[in-house]
Amino acid sequence: MKQFLFILVIILYSIVNGIYAQSNIEEIRLQLLDINSKTTELQGLVLDKNKIEALPFTSIVFLHKHKGTISNENGYFTVNSTLLNSNDTISIQFMGYKSIKLTLDDFRKNPIIYLEENIFSLNDIFVFGTQPDATDIIEKVIERKDENYKNINAKTKVFIRQRNIYDLNNFTLKFKKSTFESINKKLNKLIENKIPKHTSSFNDFLGYLYQKGQGNDSINIKIEPIQVVVLKGEEIDYSHLESVFKKLFKNTKEKEYWKIKSGILSKKLEIIDNDSVKLEDNEIYTRFYQHNIENSYNFLTFKDEKEWEFLYKTGRYKYTMAGGTVVNGEEVYIIDFTPDGSGIYKGRVYVSIATNALIRADYEYAPEKHGTNIHLLGVSYNDNKFKASIYFEKKEGSYRLKYLSLKRGVAVGVNRNLSLIKKRERFLFDKKLYEYKVRLKMKQNTEQYIEMLVIDEQKITKNIYDSYSPKEKMKVINVKQFDDNLWNNFTIITPTKQMKDYRKLE
Repeated sequence: MKQFLFILVIILYSIVNGIYAQSNIEEIRLQLLDINSKTTELQGLVLDKNKIEALPFTSIVFLHKHKGTISNENGYFTVNSTLLNSNDTISIQFMGYKSIKLTLDDFRKNPIIYLEENIFSLNDIFVFGTQPDATDIIEKVIERKDENYKNINAKTKVFIRQRNIYDLNNFTLKFKKSTFESINKKLNKLIENKIPKHTSSFNDFLGYLYQKGQGNDSINIKIEPIQVVVLKGEEIDYSHLESVFKKLFKNTKEKEYWKIKSGILSKKLEIIDNDSVKLEDNEIYTRFYQHNIENSYNFLTFKDEKEWEFLYKTGRYKYTMAGGTVVNGEEVYIIDFTPDGSGIYKGRVYVSIATNALIRADYEYAPEKHGTNIHLLGVSYNDNKFKASIYFEKKEGSYRLKYLSLKRGVAVGVNRNLSLIKKRERFLFDKKLYEYKVRLKMKQNTEQYIEMLVIDEQKITKNIYDSYSPKEKMKVINVKQFDDNLWNNFTIITPTKQMKDYRKLE
């Protein structure tokens, strides 16, 4: 009787939950129809037909236009109707699912698209052979990496969205001493109070990346912006602090230098004189943004063995054949993996049967797993968040990046003495001129998220790469809230509701 009641409760829960899901979907459909009736920027949603769940990072391709976009992490996407005719065809594609083609008019009437799984048994392919071992397939991805992913000279049109969130849970600077005249207890307290406890920033970049091929494990990028939109969190007035430290650093004579010291650890500071280049409110330094993109772009080279551990340390994982599918005419293995011992990731990969190229990977930290975790001498570092989706398309015999989504999260703690020291070089021992010393206690959580959508890519010569010289500064549009109108007639990734609702604090 108890078993019967338990089953009955489960059935009733499923029915109620299904009714709620359907009513919620209908509400979303009506909202999308209303939005699409008022604007040329048509919005849609991609769902799994059976599970009624969002399909993130779905490809939306405008056939015969050689253009397209991708759905965001919640399955939403935007189509600019001014780029298409009413009878133009849109193809909705997600690996392991049957593609759907519909005209622009059909999409206007039905903005929610349902895709059905298209995973078949590998026995349908290997009728007369033995089904291959999943671990062997994974190992061949790295073995054939250099021939499948060639680093070339290219000019790539991209849309890049970055999101940074910092939560400072604890921050104190206990004043120890200072031999600098301009740094005293009062300024120390000002520094402590000025540090923001929570900051968020979003920025969208549309432009070109000039990429120089230097072997398969090295990427050098120059950027040429078309439009950059920045949405920052609360702005703090640091002008007084900046003026104090700028005067100190500017008064650095020949053979004098600065260093940060904590215990036996120390590091020289590189002092950059920015007085020659004045930044306006609507400008940022190109080199800083370029360096940030380069770091993220290097993810696709597979050279970081920690972040691609499941490809390099196969003994730490259990691999399961989920089946096969067809992607852009290529037959593909679908392989799921979970930790088997000390592995830290779980996910799914799609690997070409013919070339052993990894075409797509969706993976994250498995439950109760994390990356680097250090607690030593008053410093803690916990790499606690990681989630990635990457998709390559075959082009002229090589697999090129089409889309990348990468989320990293870190928790950092410090409880140590910290000194800012000015020194002068001498023959035997360098002389300490001044020192500012504090006891730093802090705990901070950081989350960084980046999405890249490749809109177009063309091969270029080395001379074209060498001749392009990025400007030292680039113009940005600062906004207090995301504005769809800023991106009219541009191909971008639809912002999430979190980003649309976020407002800059005054």
